[in-house]
Amino acid sequence: MHRLLLALFLLLWMSLPVDVSAQEGDSTPTPTPDETSQAEQSTPAPGSASIGITSPLPGETLAGSIPISGLITQPGFSLWELSFSFVDNPTDNWFLLASGTQTLEGEIANWDTTPLTDGDYALRLRVYFSDAYRDVLVTPVRVRNYSVDTPSPTPTQTATLAGPSLPNATSRPTETATITRTPRSTPTALPPNPAILTNKEIAASLLRGAGYTALSFAVFGLLAWLKIRLTRKQ
Repeated sequence: MHRLLLALFLLLWMSLPVDVSAQEGDSTPTPTPDETSQAEQSTPAPGSASIGITSPLPGETLAGSIPISGLITQPGFSLWELSFSFVDNPTDNWFLLASGTQTLEGEIANWDTTPLTDGDYALRLRVYFSDAYRDVLVTPVRVRNYSVDTPSPTPTQTATLAGPSLPNATSRPTETATITRTPRSTPTALPPNPAILTNKEIAASLLRGAGYTALSFAVFGLLAWLKIRLTRKQ
């Protein structure tokens, strides 16, 4: 009898519902305040400083005096330089427009394009740091003061970093695209100048002059000799 009652009690206990959700909720550990603080500190805040040229834009046609605007707000730099060059620049020659050591946001310099030959140029903003420098290029910009504008290659604006990487160094106006350059036509050789004398022609002219001079002296001497002979006969 006791065994029968015990078996019935076990069957009733096993048939009771189990709160699975409560067990699963209890199995999930609750993070402590220290753990939450460490998780938030491991995600760096995005940097707001930047370096770039905002105007003129790649592919823009320029004429006259043009303001160049941009951003130089990356901390830790020692010097910035704004320069320009031809798009085709195999010797890597750059012409300085402006330089400084202070942060800027807005107009960087004013570029007078009137002394330049019409063509495609590149603008470069270089910012020097203690162990590296950062370049931002805008290419091409089309100077057209004295000619009609024609279609240009695909414009690009690129930012590059030379030297060790810099923390939080971003460039807001950076864009990268493939450059398709239109080859320039080969200049036609000028015809020879007929006024230019060769070395042989100069030598021949000198010899002719010397011959004429010797002949003149010979004729003059002969006339003088004949005059003396006639005077003696008289």
